[in-house]
Amino acid sequence: MKTNKTIVCGFLAVIFALAFTSLSLTSCRDHETFLVTFETGEGGGTPPKSIRTEDSFTFPGQGNMTAPEGKRFLGWLNKTYQFRESYINEGRFDLAGRTGNTYGEDQTYIAIWGSGKYGKGGVYIGLISFAGDAKVLYSYHELWGQGFVYLNNEGRDSLKYIILRDDYKQAETSGTALFYGVHKALAHLTANAGEFSSDISSVNMITFTDGLDNASFGASNSDPIEGKSGVMRDDYATYLRNEIGSRKINGKPITAYSVGIKGSDVEDEVQFAANLRNIASTTENVKQPADFSELRSVFSEIAGGLSFTPNFYMTTTQNDPGTIIRMTFDVTGTTSADAAASSKYIEGTLAYSGGVWTLTNITYRGGITSDTASGSSITGTVSGSNIGFLFKNISGHTPATIQQWTKSSAGSTTWQRNSEYSASGSISNSNSTVYIQLVLDASTSLNDIQIYQIRTAVNSFIDILYSRVSGN
Repeated sequence: MKTNKTIVCGFLAVIFALAFTSLSLTSCRDHETFLVTFETGEGGGTPPKSIRTEDSFTFPGQGNMTAPEGKRFLGWLNKTYQFRESYINEGRFDLAGRTGNTYGEDQTYIAIWGSGKYGKGGVYIGLISFAGDAKVLYSYHELWGQGFVYLNNEGRDSLKYIILRDDYKQAETSGTALFYGVHKALAHLTANAGEFSSDISSVNMITFTDGLDNASFGASNSDPIEGKSGVMRDDYATYLRNEIGSRKINGKPITAYSVGIKGSDVEDEVQFAANLRNIASTTENVKQPADFSELRSVFSEIAGGLSFTPNFYMTTTQNDPGTIIRMTFDVTGTTSADAAASSKYIEGTLAYSGGVWTLTNITYRGGITSDTASGSSITGTVSGSNIGFLFKNISGHTPATIQQWTKSSAGSTTWQRNSEYSASGSISNSNSTVYIQLVLDASTSLNDIQIYQIRTAVNSFIDILYSRVSGN
């Protein structure tokens, strides 16, 4: 019996031990932690300490990291999931002080450095609607604080999403705070100037309305802009005309357009025309289409006339020095013979010395020109495993058919197509930066069909600008 008792007790002990171990493992699994690490990216110094946590954490600030020359700390990009250049372009990264989550696995974040949230060369568009008051319309990227949207393929979709869904819609309350809306746009440009590029091609503001101002006094009284409270209508008109004529954004004047279609409730046509003139920079920039059917063509005309300075930012891999790079703009084939037969291209030779990449012996064919003369060189900018070369004020190229080819040396006769090259990754028609603020009437005097026509006109405006940027 003693032996049996010992066996039973031993068996129970084993069962208890297994149960305890199971409970302990379950407990460990329930409280599993994950490692969140941070890298300096282009910066120097020491990255913030790693964080070990079950789920949520707070993003650190710059701390002891040092910024690259001419740049500042912008935030953190999830290297595990989001290491895409388009996310950096659009400001889609996490800011210091915001909360993140491990999502059940280790995470690595890389510091993002830049001249400003909206400082990358290209086109940025902001949207404001007004009725009894005025508001900035944010994209679905507002999680990352987007007041202006970068116009690449994703940005175009984002802008259309704002316009086509209920962000831009007929107001629920009456009133037309036209002057207050325009002032909101001016203030929005000014407030974000610190995030803008210093290399600005143009700053533009385009306002559409169908009525007379009848609510700016109340709107400015309730929520003053730049300290201006309870502004009378005529005083506001004078103030805006002076501000549009004198205010500068990073040294650039504002080019303001006004587009007005007189609503059925407007009796004072003289005042309506005067209002449009007060919010435009010149009389030529006042547009009065006869009806809403002409609105699309007016917006298209404005989009085609905005001031751009086209650049071409070519990216390539860190190939052997001496490798010849050819960018073709007329080749649809994929063979070495196709590349050799090209008559419209940019070509240069990679060189590397003292840690610096350059593209030397630059050659143009097919009428392509830029500020960089034939036979000269461009210093490259390293980004990860790639190098970028900027050709300013380029003309004569057609990015729709762009391809990249390499040749090992001048003596080689074989062109190797870079099948990994992407025109979206190598910005095919970047620009010194253009900023556009659209200010759209959404008052109750507009019916559903008219709202639809405004949306159509704005979408056409966006498409034309995108075509100019992308070359497609």
